[in-house]
Amino acid sequence: MIQLLKMDITKLHWKSYLIGFVIINIAIASMVWLIVQEINPADIQVFYPSYPDYHFVYQFILTIVRISTTIAAAIFLVNLIINEYKSKTISVLFLYPIPRWKLLLSKMFLVGILTTFFFLATTLVSFSLIYMANLYSVVITEQITSFLSLRLFLEVFIQAIVTAIIGFIPLFFGMIRKSVIATMVAAAVLAFIVYLPIYAPNNVEIYGSRPPISIILVVVGVAIACHFIYRTNRRDIV
Repeated sequence: MIQLLKMDITKLHWKSYLIGFVIINIAIASMVWLIVQEINPADIQVFYPSYPDYHFVYQFILTIVRISTTIAAAIFLVNLIINEYKSKTISVLFLYPIPRWKLLLSKMFLVGILTTFFFLATTLVSFSLIYMANLYSVVITEQITSFLSLRLFLEVFIQAIVTAIIGFIPLFFGMIRKSVIATMVAAAVLAFIVYLPIYAPNNVEIYGSRPPISIILVVVGVAIACHFIYRTNRRDIV
């Protein structure tokens, strides 16, 4: 499995991923910081009495990171799976004396690892940029130590895994016609429907934050990944 992971890792364009990661984090931090600086606290305190605080910043960042991570998962799926089907290079891989299911499982596993890492790294870097900006121009007077906790770190880690698994769902639509566009559109629609706040700020409602919906979507994501591996393993023609 490790050798298969290494083989797929070498195919990825890490330089473009790193540039994209840097741009996304700067964009997220800049947008959140501008909102915190420009909005009159009195206008938000009607709905968020403790505003501005780190919890508000964290929730705002978490929403954007969920959306961007779902789209990032689709990019990984396209590069590691969809493009290989389109170019027929997957047929060459299937000639190796390795079970198909193991090849495909390694690809799905790598997508999950990369997506989880993207979520964790983006959340950490974006929040750190906000914190450093606040040191130079104090807007949030809350002590950072009062916000940080073991529960917070566990929540971020669990959210990263959940978002990564949900990110498998666009694969179903992309594999119908081996379409890159279908994969990306499905990811964008899924991300905005599930994670975008509805009726904010009067009634902040994020579907993806509801445990029953998250559990259902995780089950769907796992089912799609398993179905993809099972079906491809049983088919003679790619």
